[in-house]
Amino acid sequence: MSSLLHNKIFRQANEIEKNYKHSYLFIITEDIKSDIDKVNFALRYKMYEKAYFTIQNYYGAYASLCQITIPVVVKDYKEAWVMMDYIFSKTDDNKRRDISPPEFKVDNPVITYLASIRGVNLSKASLVSRALALENLEDLLSVDYYQLTRIKGIGDVTAKKIIKAIKEV
Repeated sequence: MSSLLHNKIFRQANEIEKNYKHSYLFIITEDIKSDIDKVNFALRYKMYEKAYFTIQNYYGAYASLCQITIPVVVKDYKEAWVMMDYIFSKTDDNKRRDISPPEFKVDNPVITYLASIRGVNLSKASLVSRALALENLEDLLSVDYYQLTRIKGIGDVTAKKIIKAIKEV
């Protein structure tokens, strides 16, 4: 937490990222809320009464770290060693583990989302997006089953899968 308050953690993350092919930053904490309470107590003790650290500050800092490196939160040093062992063996085995195939990387978020649904391929996702003029994820919220089944090439099963995925969001 101290490194976070003084931005030292971001400098460390940048240095790690520059020097290593795969960069990870291990954050050791058993309970983030109690750590935040300790930081706030220390801030008040040092007479920084106006300074206050919140869980939102932590989430924001964590999200910022994700832009630089891969933060890994563990509860103690033992768990850190176990995670390092797993991470290093997986990053060094030369297996490809992309979540989505390269063909899913398109400019339209609707196509990307629809293509991520099991059983909906890229061509069907593109077909739905074009037929219904869907340009952003909000547009998906107004799509109904009957609109989908009227699209040539989209059957009952695919329409149900799409509607189910939309309602789960």
